[in-house]
Amino acid sequence: SAPELYKFLSRGGDYGDEGPEVCEALVNGYFLSYQFGLAQPVLDEWQTAYPDDSQCYMFRGLYFENRSIPSKAVAEYRKAVELAGERTDVRLRLAHVLKKTNQYDEAIEQFEICRAEDTTHPEVMTGLGQCYHLQGQIDEARRMFESVLALDPDYFDAQLALGQLEETAGHADTALRWLRPACRRRPSDTEARYSLALSLQAVGRKRRDAAGWPPPASADKSGLSVAKALGWAARRTRAELTLTE
Repeated sequence: SAPELYKFLSRGGDYGDEGPEVCEALVNGYFLSYQFGLAQPVLDEWQTAYPDDSQCYMFRGLYFENRSIPSKAVAEYRKAVELAGERTDVRLRLAHVLKKTNQYDEAIEQFEICRAEDTTHPEVMTGLGQCYHLQGQIDEARRMFESVLALDPDYFDAQLALGQLEETAGHADTALRWLRPACRRRPSDTEARYSLALSLQAVGRKRRDAAGWPPPASADKSGLSVAKALGWAARRTRAELTLTE
């Protein structure tokens, strides 16, 4: 469809009410086919012809995110929010990029505005929790993630975020509760698998150390009883299975 869309744009001047839709169709097509270089001139033309169209700045922000230029993405999303402050989807993109660029206070402010629109929005609450975690507010972050999972126990981003929080806080046993289902939900997610591996390693080593090697002899002169030996073997096997996993 691109040739026909370009014919429309080639008329020049005022494209009328359909102009923004044509620009969006072209840009979205290029994004979906990973032809980002071809999208840029259309984005520039879109901005020139329709400087007050918030959707243009939304797509420009997505473009710069993909190009790994988050500072420019923030500027574009801010412009989009300025033009269409009622659009929660645009504000949410701004909040996420602010979080990525370590501007946590402003990101929290934007997430909170989004939460005022929907107090149970899982993506908003998870984003808030991630900002709190990155600021070192562990209890507040945990509360946010747990609130999301109380509403939707299968929400992947909150499962992963809470599992990572518990793993870095030294609670590897608790982290497994969230990281295992996260990996079952998205088996190909390498970040989730890496976090699970770290937690399994910590738990396995802890269990192996607790089991002892070799098994301690009984304090009395009767030596190691069969029951104690079996108990030690079970603990040792459990530790090795965890490390193997």
